[in-house]
Amino acid sequence: MKLKIKLASSKNDLEDVLKIRKRVFIKEQQIPASIEIDENENKSFYILAYFESQPVGTARWRDSGEGIKLERFAVLKQYRNKGIGS
Repeated sequence: MKLKIKLASSKNDLEDVLKIRKRVFIKEQQIPASIEIDENENKSFYILAYFESQPVGTARWRDSGEGIKLERFAVLKQYRNKGIGS
């Protein structure tokens, strides 16, 4: 499997993060955008998972004041069950 994980650092990376989250959470799981895109967007750090050079997964972490909180894990449907989220 050609899997690459990287810290999202550019504007394009962050756009890919949002595309994945919108597809998984808003479109597929029907979470309201007002809940999914929240006040913690600019306080968080993001990672992207690439499968054969395509962005297919993401997650974020942030300091909640009580410790580091891991959240918003998303993998595109056609790439699930391949170990990408692990």
